[in-house]
Amino acid sequence: MLRKAGIAVACGILEEEARRLNEAFITYKIERRPFGTLKIAMTLDGKIATQAGESQWITSEESRAAVHRLRHRADALITGSGTVIRDHPRLTDRSGLPRRRPLLRVILDRRGRVSNFSDALMFRGELASLSTELYHREIQSFLLECGPDLAFNAIRAGIIDKIVAFVAPKIMGGREIPAIGGEGIEKLSEAIPLKNFVVTRSGPDVVLTAYVHRDR
Repeated sequence: MLRKAGIAVACGILEEEARRLNEAFITYKIERRPFGTLKIAMTLDGKIATQAGESQWITSEESRAAVHRLRHRADALITGSGTVIRDHPRLTDRSGLPRRRPLLRVILDRRGRVSNFSDALMFRGELASLSTELYHREIQSFLLECGPDLAFNAIRAGIIDKIVAFVAPKIMGGREIPAIGGEGIEKLSEAIPLKNFVVTRSGPDVVLTAYVHRDR
């Protein structure tokens, strides 16, 4: 209509940037599922806790504030029962910013181990069906903060679109408690590829943001 009216029209200008600004809404409307983000806080050598299990706080105060801004942008915050039992998280948005809707707290608890979050959704199904459950609850996006096994299984299940990793300039060493665990990949050719890598700073920490290549 604009061209017929004699107005010059250019399409596709900053299209990729615009899509990223609206990635959750676009995914929800077109693919009929919520947009999933996995958040990781780890040391330079990929650890999320000490050998004794101490994990608070690996990253800086600036990074913790950034995580709450991530929570603010999400409709749901998801974690596993193991994290709830071990770390006793509050699972709240403490950004101080007004929310579009209340934050839905979801605990993946297949073995029924958690009882102190009566106002949370206790999900006991398969990870692949979690997106469907959240979509029917009109959840456009979720943030997953969890342990290493659940992180890997969620990526492999195809429910994660973006990974945001806060990397602290620290070394812990040891063989336990990596950022991402699970069964792992046997062949390098089967590794899960990431794309559109962006590196920023958060206080003394480095923030790595990348998207999961969904074709794999």
